[in-house]
Amino acid sequence: MTNDEFYGKLDDLKRGLSFSRLGKTFQTLNQKYYYDTGTGKVLQCSDHIYQIFKCLEKTNFIESIKELGIPNAALNSAFKEIFDSVENENILQAPILNSFAGAHIDSLERYVDYGLEHITLEMTERCNLRCDYCIYQDENDLFRGYGSEDMTFDIAQKAIDYAAAHSGKDLAVTFYGGEPLLKMELVKECVAYCKEKLGNKNLTFAMTSNMILMTKEVAQYIAGIDNFIVTASIDGDKHIHDEHRVFSDGSGSFDAVMEGLKNYAEAVKQENKKIEERLTLSMVLCPPYTNKKFDEIQKFFDTLVWLPRNVVKNASYVQYERQEIPDISDTQMLSYEDVDPLGKWTMEQVHNNNTNGISETFNANDFEKTLLRIHKRRLCQIPMDNAPFNACCVPASRRLYITSSGQFKVCEKIGLSPYVGDVYKGADLDTIRENYVDRYMLQSINQCKNCWAIHLCNVCYAECYDEEGIRMDGKYALYEGTRYGQEKALINYYSILESNPEALEHLNNISIK
Repeated sequence: MTNDEFYGKLDDLKRGLSFSRLGKTFQTLNQKYYYDTGTGKVLQCSDHIYQIFKCLEKTNFIESIKELGIPNAALNSAFKEIFDSVENENILQAPILNSFAGAHIDSLERYVDYGLEHITLEMTERCNLRCDYCIYQDENDLFRGYGSEDMTFDIAQKAIDYAAAHSGKDLAVTFYGGEPLLKMELVKECVAYCKEKLGNKNLTFAMTSNMILMTKEVAQYIAGIDNFIVTASIDGDKHIHDEHRVFSDGSGSFDAVMEGLKNYAEAVKQENKKIEERLTLSMVLCPPYTNKKFDEIQKFFDTLVWLPRNVVKNASYVQYERQEIPDISDTQMLSYEDVDPLGKWTMEQVHNNNTNGISETFNANDFEKTLLRIHKRRLCQIPMDNAPFNACCVPASRRLYITSSGQFKVCEKIGLSPYVGDVYKGADLDTIRENYVDRYMLQSINQCKNCWAIHLCNVCYAECYDEEGIRMDGKYALYEGTRYGQEKALINYYSILESNPEALEHLNNISIK
């Protein structure tokens, strides 16, 4: 077969769309690879094949291969190898995506009626801190402003009754705010009512708290409740934490937070329970994002001798308003330091510490999630003819957020968005289908069908909505950063696989939720 014939066959594979949708080139320090969208396979590439794929990704113009200057014999050999893989491995054959698939489409009503797994109760809009990065301050256009409304027990009862009627065997109940410890008596009432109403279910409780009101008495109560997990907010040592997590008078909250943490840890110990099973830590990272700051945070957690190293820690970047990420096609223009500076730092720790490099970093939980998406990606011999509903949960099914006034929202991470029901009438299936299925898919599909990362996507409803419905400018802002993040995840995963595959073995025992 002549090279011109190969050009024609390559052009046919595009199917009139972009070549870049068919897969993604990436390279580690040692090897060059190609991720195939349709099958999920990752193939190691020779230099010439890598050049060809890279060129087509960037230009989407078959004739541009001629400008690479590859000698004719070498080019012909590369083409033969590519089309051997097309024939035998079914690469470069991802079908054109015209719709999403899954429970959103096939089983929405059943999942909403019987599939509820997790409710989050907004105990109060009030908070005893005024952290300068709080998502509820006026500068953030994604969420409500500071509020003063409290949930009543009547609303809480109705929410729990709804959960009882629409959940299966397992149900999680989370207390949220504001600061939920401001409504500790309501928390106690809710726990008692849950045990009465949901006693036939596998029931778990959780709370997200700044820990300032975690007195010894409160800690003893929570530690005495089976399957009650506390997520505590702490950003690092006193210097880092007190820079942003402050009281209304501007004074730092670190000392009060640490006292609450110690009260809780001691109470759990007295109950003969493991603190790593009853506590997670949550931190917000603020600029400047430097290795020095990350080193300080690492040192802080390493020196907390009374807290086990394996307590899960989750870190997120501060967000003041809807992010603006330029819509660019060449992700090489993005800097890893800009997109994910903590990920870059974590990868450096992996290289420096080998096997224990991941598990011993304070960012281990978040970093492993990015690796897990690659490790447990969909792999097929025949190209996948459907794609998941991005990374979106089925609304009012996997989780449901109930505001202090009794309104239903998809979850606490989404912020301003159309309600999906309330405690009085239950879930509104028509609103869910209109705003979170039909409109979301209709407005997303043209972008998604040209995306190589469609089967690795971690974009959900968050940042894509306001009160009126889906805002595609919010979703557009996520596209390039998301694709870049998945590219870096591929690079990181295969870098570790090359140098220290044992460090990835434990991922086999972790489930994607």
